Amino acid sequence: MTTSTQLPHTRRLLVALGCALVALGCAVPAAEAAPARPAACNSTSVAEQLHTTTTVHLRAGRSSHTRSRALLPRDTDFYADCWGVTRDHVWWAYGEVVSGPHKGLHGWIRDDYLATGYRHS
Repeated sequence: MTTSTQLPHTRRLLVALGCALVALGCAVPAAEAAPARPAACNSTSVAEQLHTTTTVHLRAGRSSHTRSRALLPRDTDFYADCWGVTRDHVWWAYGEVVSGPHKGLHGWIRDDYLATGYRHS
C-alpha cells in the first residue's frame, strides 16, 4: 500500500527518469494523427460503413475535376466520416478506405458510387 509520503518521492523519480530518457534521445515519437475533418463536410449526416459499387476514383476534393488520390476497385470498403453537398446538390462522402491495396487513404467519393455496408470483414 502506498502512503501519501511516498507519492512525492515516486513522482520526482518518474520525472527524473523521463528527463533522462529525453536527454539520451529515447523519447517515444507521437502517433500520427488522423487527417482533420475537411471544412467541405457541410451536412449533419452521420458516419457510415459503405462500399464502392464500381471502380471509382478517391478524390482530393468534392469534384470530379479534383486530383485522383487512387483508383478503387468495386467492393472496396469505405468508412464515411462525413458528407458534403455541392452547390448543384451533388453529395460526396469523405472518409477512409478500409480494405484493399489503398487501405488507409482518405478522400472523397461521389455518393452515386457507394452503397451501404462493408463487403469485407
